[in-house]
Amino acid sequence: WLVIPLLLPLGAGIAPLCDRLTAMLCKGHAPLRLRLTEIPEKGRTVVAVATLFSGKEDYARRLERFYYLNRDENLYFCLLADLPAGKERNAPGDEELIRQAKDAIDLLNKRHGERFFLLYRDRVKQDDGSYGGKERKRGAVGMLIRRLSGVEAGILYGSCPERVQYLLTLDGDTELSPGILKDLLGVALHPANKAYGVFQPAVHTELYSSYRTYFTRLVSGYAGVSFYECACFDRNMSLYGEGIFCGKGLIRLDKFRPAMELPEGKILSHDLPEGGIAGPLLVSDLALSDSVPGTPAAWDKRAHRWIRGDVQNLYFLFTREYPLSSVARRQILWNLFRHLTPVAALVSLGLGAVFLRGEVSALLVACAAYSYLLLPFSAGLLRDLLPSRALTAGISAIAESLLRLALDLASSAKQAFLALDGVCRSLWRMLVSGKKLLEWTTAADAEGGKSTLLYYLQKGLPGAVFGFLLFLVGGSSVYRLLGLVFF
Repeated sequence: WLVIPLLLPLGAGIAPLCDRLTAMLCKGHAPLRLRLTEIPEKGRTVVAVATLFSGKEDYARRLERFYYLNRDENLYFCLLADLPAGKERNAPGDEELIRQAKDAIDLLNKRHGERFFLLYRDRVKQDDGSYGGKERKRGAVGMLIRRLSGVEAGILYGSCPERVQYLLTLDGDTELSPGILKDLLGVALHPANKAYGVFQPAVHTELYSSYRTYFTRLVSGYAGVSFYECACFDRNMSLYGEGIFCGKGLIRLDKFRPAMELPEGKILSHDLPEGGIAGPLLVSDLALSDSVPGTPAAWDKRAHRWIRGDVQNLYFLFTREYPLSSVARRQILWNLFRHLTPVAALVSLGLGAVFLRGEVSALLVACAAYSYLLLPFSAGLLRDLLPSRALTAGISAIAESLLRLALDLASSAKQAFLALDGVCRSLWRMLVSGKKLLEWTTAADAEGGKSTLLYYLQKGLPGAVFGFLLFLVGGSSVYRLLGLVFF
């Protein structure tokens, strides 16, 4: 009976080691590509930053930076923005937000020519009675794809270029590297890759973001270094010839259109099922950079949204109405197992504390329950101790790995209850209430949210209670020590 909950952490711990072994046996290769000095007419592309009007971010400056890094006659840049959710269809301050965005885009067009665009929508009534953009980010991107394809797209205010073949979708906190668009389009335009509808570059942590706070430095790992140094093995691409779409990538419009037919009002994390229909090609030697949440509170909010989105994607495992690939279906199930791993670890500790009192058995149960943390840590430690890495890693990397392990262990009980809350909340909304299925906040709003001492005490209370009970019930010093760590 104790083996059953231990299967998840053991599987999660062994999976990275299997990936490393498979990577040694199955040598991957970069996708074939054309070397482009300029983007041809058939590669005309719009770069779209999907976000909410908030007044907290200068997205016009971000678009201008993208233009400087990737200049070409057949590249256009679009701010795809929704008004923030509210209790009314029209709220005070809406006109001012739109006016500021229009003025900023007009200024860019005066400087650089007509290649910057603003597109936005009206609010519509949501299932919970509030007002916001229909289908959130997915709805906005879907309307843009239909508009660029010449299909009826609903009311989307603003103009956009014609004869566009590709769309690069980015979040509000994503950064482009110099020349990456030509390289991505070189892959997309190669005849050998015509079967793919999405071209997914690697996504790494942005260097400045990773060093904003000590917390971001711990959770970011080797941020900012060459992606060859941090290269990871993607089993799906190497074994099955198909990657996973994470929402930031190059879309071939004609191939992606069938992915726009997903059910409305049910899908929060739409990237995985969309990629499972369009067919993503992983281009791991090219990389985008993304910011990392600067506080534990912002980190937890993002994790909670991801958990809810992945649970809601279970819908696709029980229907054959949508032509998702088998790779995407397996990934949906794996995502759920990964989120439930901390929960399974706590269940294993609880059962062990009640039924297994010996010191040796308690140590074995604890090591197995946290193998998903200990095995990757041990493999990384052995790698950092190799002579070939002594100069690049050294004592500082090992110390950071130890601190990261300590942080993960100390917060594992809190993360378990966070995952349990996300899973239960999603199942309730899917099966009973049918409301708030698309609840979502931007990264900027998550960063600016409340993170007081009372907030952390409230969120950490369930884990602390579990630690207290583990300390009381556990008949072994191992359980008592873990109880103190959780508390």
